[in-house]
Amino acid sequence: MNQLIYKFNKLKIPIRGGIIGLVLGLIFTTGYILTSVWLCTGIRSCPAHWFPFIITGTLIWTITIISSIFISVILQKMYYFFDVSGNKK
Repeated sequence: MNQLIYKFNKLKIPIRGGIIGLVLGLIFTTGYILTSVWLCTGIRSCPAHWFPFIITGTLIWTITIISSIFISVILQKMYYFFDVSGNKK
């Protein structure tokens, strides 16, 4: 387990953000799709096709990945900007 964390920490910041976004996006998308299926089983008027759920789930997944990469880069820049230890890289 320690080797996995060590290898993960050796990756560049945008790649780490992308991996975290991939996992979070998959969790959010799965939650959205399962909630949609659950709600549609109890409602009489539901979309006739599954296509809108897949499109919306894909959009959620993509936006989560892109935003987590963007946030990780911004946080890295803020960390180096506010670093007062004198160990600037």
